[in-house]
Amino acid sequence: MNAFQLSVASLFSVIFLTGCSARPHALLDETAACHKYHAMMTAPLPPDAIHRMAADCMKSKEK
Repeated sequence: MNAFQLSVASLFSVIFLTGCSARPHALLDETAACHKYHAMMTAPLPPDAIHRMAADCMKSKEK
C-alpha cells in the first residue's frame, strides 16, 4: 500500500467513525428541562435539587 492509498484509507476511516459516533437526534429530542438536568448532573447540588430536576425532566417527556 503506497502513501496515497494509506492516506485515503485513513481519511475514509476518520469520516466513517465520526459519522457513526454522532447522535444529533438525541440532542434534538431533548426537552429544556432534560437538557438542564443532564447539564447539572455532576454539579455540586443538594440531592433534593437533583431529584427535583430529574422529576421535571420526566414530567416534560410526558407532555
